[in-house]
Amino acid sequence: MNTIAACTIALGCFLGAGTSQACSCLKEEFFLKEDGWAVEVLAAKTDIVHARVVEVLADGNARIEAINALKGAGKVSILIRGTTYPTCDIRFKVGEEFVYLLDSSTTVHLCDRLKPTPAILHSLEEMLTKKPPADEARKR
Repeated sequence: MNTIAACTIALGCFLGAGTSQACSCLKEEFFLKEDGWAVEVLAAKTDIVHARVVEVLADGNARIEAINALKGAGKVSILIRGTTYPTCDIRFKVGEEFVYLLDSSTTVHLCDRLKPTPAILHSLEEMLTKKPPADEARKR
């Protein structure tokens, strides 16, 4: 095998390995559809809060100020940077606003936040008032 072919194969393996753990988030448009699956995703979250970052701590975590608690008590004040998947890592910035979709650990990855557009906020509020399809089926 010649040197060019060997380098091409090695480069392909290197690039392929990096993409196998790429951060693959649901697009924000997913939360505008108000379908059953989106409702289930939201139902599984402990807290959903529209918040502003007011301080970035030395460890990279963030202190937030809740603007609106869409689900939960809105008492979350610290967000923990998720580091499990480096490609999904967050770098918080003071002043930024997002809707954070949180589980009980309050660990945040790129996929756990949405831009707080009026359409997203309205759609989330609508979906959070609906029961997941599985719950509705059990009532029958």
